Amino acid sequence: MAESPQFKNEDEEREYWATHSAAEYIESAPAVEIEVQKPRRKKKQIGFRMYPEHLEALKKLAESKGLPYQVMMQMWIVERLTEEAPELVER
Repeated sequence: MAESPQFKNEDEEREYWATHSAAEYIESAPAVEIEVQKPRRKKKQIGFRMYPEHLEALKKLAESKGLPYQVMMQMWIVERLTEEAPELVER
């Protein structure tokens, strides 16, 4: 296995790779982990009313879990929808 050559500048590197194959260097290259993410779906903003004491309790609980309270509310709603009507919940 060959070790990757060192170059003085980008022009020198460009010239080298234009005339050489990287195949002999592949095995000595470090592994790279790639995470593929699904495209984000659009969300729709909604609003609803809550009793102030429930909202405060929700905020405190979410903070103790290190989450924004709106994220925790969304997680709870999706969990319940998944339980009650899994056929209606898009994954």
